[in-house]
Amino acid sequence: MGSTTATSQVRKNYLENVEALRDIILNDHFGGDMAPEIVDQWLRALEPGRQFPLPPNIKGFYGGSLRESMPIEIARGSYKHIMHTTDDTAKVDKYAGRMLIALSILDLETLVADDPTLGALALWHKALAQVRLPDKAGELAQTLQQYQAVRPRSNLSDSKLPETPRLKIRLEEVARELGNTGALDRIADWDCSSAKLERNTLLNIIFGYKNREYSVRGEGRLVVAQVERSNKVSVLTWQPSTTTKEKDHTFTFASVFDNSAQVDLNACLETRGQLWGVAKRGWEGVV
Repeated sequence: MGSTTATSQVRKNYLENVEALRDIILNDHFGGDMAPEIVDQWLRALEPGRQFPLPPNIKGFYGGSLRESMPIEIARGSYKHIMHTTDDTAKVDKYAGRMLIALSILDLETLVADDPTLGALALWHKALAQVRLPDKAGELAQTLQQYQAVRPRSNLSDSKLPETPRLKIRLEEVARELGNTGALDRIADWDCSSAKLERNTLLNIIFGYKNREYSVRGEGRLVVAQVERSNKVSVLTWQPSTTTKEKDHTFTFASVFDNSAQVDLNACLETRGQLWGVAKRGWEGVV
C-alpha cells in the first residue's frame, strides 16, 4: 500500500511539474542548447510508471538504474547554478526549488530499499536543496534522518558520498552563509555522532537486502530471508557451516525500526543467546 501511494504521488508530482521539468532538462541540464525532440525523450523517460525504452548498455550512477539516476542528474544541473552562490537569494530559491522538483518524481522509499547508493545520493541532493530554503527546515530534518539510516548500506567512499559527520559540517557552512537559522537549528539538533558505522557490523546486515547472504568468519552464513521496505520486520536464518545435522535457527527482529541507524541490538534482537554470541566476534559481509 505504501509503495502504491508513493508511486501515485510521484506521478502526480510529474504531471503538475511537467513544463518545469522540461525547462530544467533544457536549460539546467543541457545549457539551453539541445534539440526539442531530445528534450521530449528525456521528459518521457522521466515519467513515473512509463516504460520508455532506454539504452540497455548505459548504466546510471555507480552502476545503478539509469531511469532512477536521471532525476538526480537533472537536479545536479540545477545545483551547479547555486553551488557557490550565497549573495543572490532569488537565484538560490529558484534553483534549489528546481532541484526539489526534479527529485520529487523519485519514489524515494522504494529507491532506498532497492538501491541504497542511489537512494543516499538522491537524499544528499535533496538536503543540499532544502538547506538553502528557509521554509524547508522541517523537511530537512527528516531528510537527514533518512540519509543517516541508509548511508551505512552504501559501500561508496566518503569522498564520493559523504559520511554523515562531513555532511553535517558542509550543511552547517551553507546554512550559516545564507543566514538560514531554521536549518542551522535542525542541523545542530541532528545527532550523527554514532552514524559512521563499520561496514561489517550486524547493523549493516539488519538493513540489508532480501535474500542476501553473509558469512561469519567461516563459522556459517546468515541469510536475510525477509526485509520489508519499511524495515519494520526482519527475519534472519542462521545456517551453521558444520557438517552436523543441526537445525537452522530463525531469529526475528521484533522491534519497529524508525529509519534511524541508532538501534539497541540487545533490545531488538531475540537471539535466545545463540546468534548474539557469534555476532559479538564480528561479521564479514559477503555479497
